[in-house]
Amino acid sequence: MVIRLQAPCILLILFMIISVSCRQQKEETTFTGQDYDFEQEYAEILEVREIFYDLYSPMEAHRLFKQIDLVFDPSILNPLENQYRYGSSNKNAVNLGIYGADMSYCHLFGQTQEAINYMSAIYRLADRLGIGESILTRAEDARDRSVYHPDSLFDIASDIYISADRQLRESDRAGAAALILAGGWIEALYIACSFYDIDNPDSNLEEQILTQKYSLDRLIALLSNYQDDEFIAKYILMFRQLKQSFDSVEILFEQDDLVIDTVNRTIGTAHPTFIYTDYKITEIAKIVTLIRNDMIN
Repeated sequence: MVIRLQAPCILLILFMIISVSCRQQKEETTFTGQDYDFEQEYAEILEVREIFYDLYSPMEAHRLFKQIDLVFDPSILNPLENQYRYGSSNKNAVNLGIYGADMSYCHLFGQTQEAINYMSAIYRLADRLGIGESILTRAEDARDRSVYHPDSLFDIASDIYISADRQLRESDRAGAAALILAGGWIEALYIACSFYDIDNPDSNLEEQILTQKYSLDRLIALLSNYQDDEFIAKYILMFRQLKQSFDSVEILFEQDDLVIDTVNRTIGTAHPTFIYTDYKITEIAKIVTLIRNDMIN
């Protein structure tokens, strides 16, 4: 069965705080797309972490999916049987994020049974991470109610990720929390890249992929706090390779096009200009696929 979803092009952030540098008369201005969040200084890492963790979770992958023309294709998701292969805490954490993005994708297309199946995988991986019993009880309740109330599955799963993130950080396991976000981010981007066709390019899809260059900067910064962990250090190197491909892409805007909200600390822009080649999208998609496949295997 093929289900098609199409939505207007709106630049939205996935999982992470985005700050974009561009030059206007040799001055640097940071901005993000519509409703993007930003922080004052990168050096204030504790503040960055707080904003980063509290606002985004793997379940919010639907923000990206809603912006592009997708079909429902379960074959591109991390197979459910893989959940039984993950033995280490780090593998469980990164795939907890991946399965969250997969569940978000299934839920967006109304695939309730598939979403329930991924909820079960989330439950198992969370249990292996030793996440609190109250969180897992809510997961079981969500599975039981979701047949009749599909939206409850998504809402409770989102709450589970937020609670799990907080609990991991409070128990000095912030590296695992970062891996959950990394897994969710790479899976969402992988799903988007799976629909890229160089012979029939979709400019909206390309722009949504390219916008993730800024969230990648934040992801690398976050993971770098835990680079003493060999597992995390490996992915930092892989993400830096991906960054090299993204860095050749330029995103420009007109300063008069910016709308700045100092109360909510957001900056909006409606008409950014992207400078890139189709080959660059293909290169990014290949590296994303390599990283994602390494994570799930």
